[in-house]
Amino acid sequence: TKLDWVAVNHHNTGHPHVHIAVRGVTALGNLRIPRDVIKHSIRNHAEDLCTEQLGFRTVGDAIESGRREINALNVTSLDRELVRRMSPTSEEWGSIQTLETTGSELQRVKASHLQARLGVLAKLDLAQPNGGGNWRLRTDFQQKLRALQTANDRQRSRTAVPKSIGEAKDIAANRLR
Repeated sequence: TKLDWVAVNHHNTGHPHVHIAVRGVTALGNLRIPRDVIKHSIRNHAEDLCTEQLGFRTVGDAIESGRREINALNVTSLDRELVRRMSPTSEEWGSIQTLETTGSELQRVKASHLQARLGVLAKLDLAQPNGGGNWRLRTDFQQKLRALQTANDRQRSRTAVPKSIGEAKDIAANRLR
């Protein structure tokens, strides 16, 4: 089956990524690729190819990635870790116990990143220190962060409104890089 495809690099989050659109036509009509094949098989194969070319992620890479997520105004892997550690105390709030700062260097740094992330969430009124290193965290903080990201994305796209055809081409060219 002949496939037509297009890919776009995105650097609008803390994790650069690629969106790919694929279209194929068979003798029976449009090619249908099951969602699980795309979600798992193709993705796993792409991850393996990237690891083969780039190598495994180093401890330094993991530390730097976490550091960049601390001040992000979108949902991050630090937030997903906070959700895993959170114990709901009411419909609106959950609690996070003091984060362990023992173990390997990576574990200590990750605990430090999580603590710093909670500080950022507190500035957004999504978390509150609860004494003794414990925190209260809004149970809906991820939804609030997604809404904030959407608003920021809309604002960015509004400020990028071209004033001429030449400027439109420049904006499009920059987005495809």
